[in-house]
Amino acid sequence: GHISVVLKLSMSLLGLGLILGALIQADNLMVTAHYHGTNAAVTLGFMGLIYHLLPRLGFRDPTIWRMVRWQPYIYASGMGLYIFGMAWSGWLELPRKTSGMAQGVDTTAEQVAMSLMGLGGLVAVVGSAIFVIYCLRSLWPQHEPACLSDGEKTS
Repeated sequence: GHISVVLKLSMSLLGLGLILGALIQADNLMVTAHYHGTNAAVTLGFMGLIYHLLPRLGFRDPTIWRMVRWQPYIYASGMGLYIFGMAWSGWLELPRKTSGMAQGVDTTAEQVAMSLMGLGGLVAVVGSAIFVIYCLRSLWPQHEPACLSDGEKTS
C-alpha cells in the first residue's frame, strides 16, 4: 500500500543522491544536488513513518484522503526535478553558495536548468504543504453531529 510507495520513492531519491555524490568533481551545485537527494529521501521516509504511526496512536488514518495518496508522488517528483535541475547546473559548472548576478547564469541551458530547479522546488513545497495540512487534519478531533451528542436525550 501506501508505505511501500513511500519506501520505493524514498529509496529512489536516496539512490539518485548517492549517484550524484559519486559524480562530484568540483565545488559546484552538484554537491548541493547530492545532499538534497539524500536529505529528501530521509524526509520522505519520515513522512511515511508519520502516516503509519498516526492511526496507531489513535488518530484518524490520513491515507483515507485521496490527496494524501498523491502526496508522496508530488513531493518526490518535485524534489526529483529540483535535484535534476541542480545537478544539471552543477554539470554546467555553476557555483554553489552564490546567487543573482554572481552565479553567472548566462546561457539558455543554465537558465533552463535553474528554472527546472525552481519549478521542482515549488512542486516539492506543495507536496510538503499537503503533508502538513493532512497530518493536522488527522490530529484534529472529530465532532459528532449535534443530533447524536449525549446532550440530547430522545424519549
